[in-house]
Amino acid sequence: MRTRICLALMAMLMCGAIGASAGAAGQTAHVLAMTAYDLNGRMIEVPRAMGGDPSVWVLGFDRAQQPQIDRIFALLATLRKGHPALDVWEVPVIEDPGAVVRFFIDNGMKSGIQGDARRAKVVTLYVASRAEWLRSAGITTTAEAVVVRVSADGQVVRMAKQSEIKDAATMEMFLVAPAP
Repeated sequence: MRTRICLALMAMLMCGAIGASAGAAGQTAHVLAMTAYDLNGRMIEVPRAMGGDPSVWVLGFDRAQQPQIDRIFALLATLRKGHPALDVWEVPVIEDPGAVVRFFIDNGMKSGIQGDARRAKVVTLYVASRAEWLRSAGITTTAEAVVVRVSADGQVVRMAKQSEIKDAATMEMFLVAPAP
C-alpha cells in the first residue's frame, strides 16, 4: 500500500497535479502577516499562531464553496489518526467590507458552525486587497476552494485546488509530500 502511495505521489508531482508554490517573479509564495479573529472572537496572529506540523488551511472565497470545504474537512478527519500534529483551519479570504458588514458576515458564519472548538478553527481574513493577498500566496484562482500547507513563518509549502484532492489517498500525498 505504501509503495503505491509513493509511486502515485511521484507521478502526481511529475505531472504537477499537486503543485508547489511560487509567487510572482519566482519568489516563494507566502501568507501576509496580519491580525485576525476566530469565530469565538479570539485574536489570532496570522500565520504565526496557526502553525502546526503540518498546518493545513482550506481557503474559501465564496459562500457557495462551503460544500467543497466540508468535503476537504471530511477527508482530513479520516487522516487525523495518522497525523496527530495535523492542524487544520478554515480560512475565508474576503476583501474588507467595513466593520458593519464584517459583523453580519461573522455572525452569519458563527450561526452556521456548531461548537466553540470548531469555531476556534475558522479564521476569516479580511484583507485590504484580496488580489494582493492572493498574489503573495501564489493563488491563481478563486473559482473553487484551495487547500494549502503553510509553515509557521507563512511560507506556502504546497497547494492544490479542492478538485485536485480526489480522495483520502490524494489528501495523504498532499500532507506528506516534501517541500520542493
